[in-house]
Amino acid sequence: MKVFLCCSGDRSYEVAKAFEEWLPKVIQVLDPFISSGIPKGKRWGEAIADELEKTKVGILCLTRENLNANWILFEAGALSKTKDAYVCTFLLDLKATDIEELLASFQHTASKKEDIRQLMDTINKAVKESEEHSLGEKLFNSTFDTYWTELEATLKSIRAKSPEVVPPSRDMKDMVEEILEIARRQDVKPYSFSTLPHTHYQPLREIDNRDIVKILTGRKEDDTDNNEDSER
Repeated sequence: MKVFLCCSGDRSYEVAKAFEEWLPKVIQVLDPFISSGIPKGKRWGEAIADELEKTKVGILCLTRENLNANWILFEAGALSKTKDAYVCTFLLDLKATDIEELLASFQHTASKKEDIRQLMDTINKAVKESEEHSLGEKLFNSTFDTYWTELEATLKSIRAKSPEVVPPSRDMKDMVEEILEIARRQDVKPYSFSTLPHTHYQPLREIDNRDIVKILTGRKEDDTDNNEDSER
């Protein structure tokens, strides 16, 4: 089963690489994909759309330095429009209150053992829903515990590295204003978020993943060559 790992920045990429290597050890049928792994020469937009069509789980690897990165917001928007996919954020040295909309609307996973166990349990259930070989509860817990120390050590080493640039923490006034804004939206007819700035909405409608790539990048299909390095 395909798991889409979204990252931006050095530490975020290292987290994604850690999950890429670790996930199949716990649940063998998982096939992690990092968008930076698209082969040179392959059309970037087309490759992303193809992967999204096969994706059942998306994990956004967030660090303090990439919370407003365009690449993270782009892939978060694309994943949120992927039919029947589970999408969550993985927080490295972050709290849920550090996350702003649009990313705040996703389920968060802290870098703690039991939180990651719950994430893996959700993924295991998604495997079962896809009619692939999921793990029974006893085997799942045993396998998770066997490989947990490996992931724990890797995450510890990543946390020890200095971030590239650390934006200031959010203040209380900012968080209160966001809560009020979200509350006011409850009185408005349903809209879906785009991955553009916070105040930009679009009517809820069906949309194809290939359209997402063109809408969010602002490019025509034949312009979406392998340019992810320039987007990061």
